Amino acid sequence: MIARAAALLLLMTLAGCTTVFRQPVNASPGLRWWLFSNYGRSQICPELRRQGVPLRPAAKAPSVGRFFPQRCRVTLDERQHLVTVDVGGSGYGYAPVSGRVGFELDASLRYRMDFQITDQGTYIWGVPVAAQSRPRVHVTSVENGLAGMATPVGLDVVAEQLVRTELYRGFTVLHHERAHEFSLGIVRPPMRPYTPFTLRDGARFVFANETISVHAGQRDYLGPFHVTEPGQRLSLRFSPASAPAEALVVTRMAGESWRLGYQQGQLGPPPGPILAGTPIQPGRSTVREFRLPPGAYYVVVDNTGQAGNVLPTGGVVVSYVAQLLD
Repeated sequence: MIARAAALLLLMTLAGCTTVFRQPVNASPGLRWWLFSNYGRSQICPELRRQGVPLRPAAKAPSVGRFFPQRCRVTLDERQHLVTVDVGGSGYGYAPVSGRVGFELDASLRYRMDFQITDQGTYIWGVPVAAQSRPRVHVTSVENGLAGMATPVGLDVVAEQLVRTELYRGFTVLHHERAHEFSLGIVRPPMRPYTPFTLRDGARFVFANETISVHAGQRDYLGPFHVTEPGQRLSLRFSPASAPAEALVVTRMAGESWRLGYQQGQLGPPPGPILAGTPIQPGRSTVREFRLPPGAYYVVVDNTGQAGNVLPTGGVVVSYVAQLLD
């Protein structure tokens, strides 16, 4: 989240830096803070709201849900060189007993921001500060009603822990010409953030490179992904899945409405047309490119049998990469 925003600092101020500037910037914490506070701050909230955040129970584990920020405020502590981001939004997660849980979240996240310019690119870090308040989580729906009746407070705790695991670990972004490589936790050079796919094609901008888990009767709403110019294509590559599923492309407006209903326990068809789609099959990789007009789009991985044409046979674990092809 904040990772994408901080990475824009590089685009605005460091893209023109050569080895002439690398040493003085890397050697001066004060200069790095000045660059961030003057050029990175205004970009945090717009970038934070750009795309959903995967929720994982552990590092490198498949995601089991997603958080979509909608409200945002940034405060800088100039004396201590800290940034506080107050963020709010909604999302969904999956737990074995309760099934799908929809939730609303407000959290105050505090980081010590820093970056370093290297031969691999620019590493940008959000190092979490110990003194942080608990996130405020309100469960809005529970798939298994009996679980919700038996342990309503416990579900709040589960949702809080799921979000806390993801948002409170700090992050690393490695920015280079064609991508922001994101990782939870602090990754120091020359190590690179973990991704399931190793990419060597410099002609594409990488939106996401991750592994997801979609249980039977569930969905995952990936994106939204932005097509910025006419003629560009959204490229999707899926590894062989553990069971069949389907990827459906819808507009951002339709996807938002569909996702909000999903978070309230609804599994109906999308409120707008499906623009494109592809089955995701076990045993073989799936690669598709979609030529779309400029705009923002969700890619919905459906494992419900109530949208598209693929009927679910079990839980799906699959890695994917979403890229923009010029």
